[in-house]
Parts: sequence; structure tokens; C-alpha cells
Amino acid sequence: MASKPNIYFVCLFLAAALIFLSGCGSGPMDEYPRADVKGVVSLDGQPLHEGVIQFVPLEGTHGPKTSVEITDGKFASSETTRPVVGAHRIEIHSTDDGGYAWDDEAALERLKNSGVRRVNVVRVPPVFNKASRITKTVEADGPNEFEFQLTSRRRR
Repeated sequence: MASKPNIYFVCLFLAAALIFLSGCGSGPMDEYPRADVKGVVSLDGQPLHEGVIQFVPLEGTHGPKTSVEITDGKFASSETTRPVVGAHRIEIHSTDDGGYAWDDEAALERLKNSGVRRVNVVRVPPVFNKASRITKTVEADGPNEFEFQLTSRRRR
């Protein structure tokens, strides 16, 4: 006859195995149809050096928001960054810190020693990111090529 500690160990082992196995296989991310996207982003007529474009699903489009990197004004989704098919609100953010990340002590020391008083940080106005009203539809059969011409000047 098995002692109680052995029964508890067996139950604990079975519970852990069930939890582990329930995490395998297709998850919710696999449920949503996705499609490749690509395109260009410019700011004041120049390619946006580095940034992120986010596809935020609108009502009626189910699935998570997706971020795709922008490099030298171009973006293209990969197998892991393809947005879900449907209507999206577009947010575009610059990640160009002018070469001086505020948490990089060596870069800050170089900045201090060089006498530079102002770092040229690229900022995309809120009208193109957190306050964006830009919408695009990602189609299942593509080609899903988008062009975004942004301006840093305030519109009147």
C-alpha cells in the first residue's frame, strides 16, 4: 500500500504534467488569420531612420496588436510580426534617440565631454502615434503595401 506522501507526489506530478501539456500545441495566436505587410515611412520628406509601426485592430477585427520595425524608412513583417487580417488603426513611433540613450552612461559622458547642448532626437508627433486616426485594412490575399508620409510641422 502506498503511503500518503507518495500519493501526494503522484498527484502533484500529474497536475504539473497536465499544466505542461496544456501549454503545447496551437494557442490563441494561431487562431487569427494573418497577412504580410510592407511599405515605407517618411518624416518631412526623409525616410524615418528607425521606428516602429503598430497595427491596432479596430472593432470587428479580432486579434492582438502587432508591431513591425522600421529601418531606413522601410518596414516588412516577418513570420512572427504579421498583423491579423482586418481593419487597423496605425500608430507610428520613432525609436531614434540621436545616439544618446538616457540610460547609457558612456553615451551621456561623451555628450557631456563634447559640449553638445542639444541632441537631435527624432520625434513623430502624437497625431501619428497615440492620437492617430490613420486606418488601413490588411487583406488576406495582399499585397498590403502601405506608404506613410508624415510631417513634424503642426497642421493648421
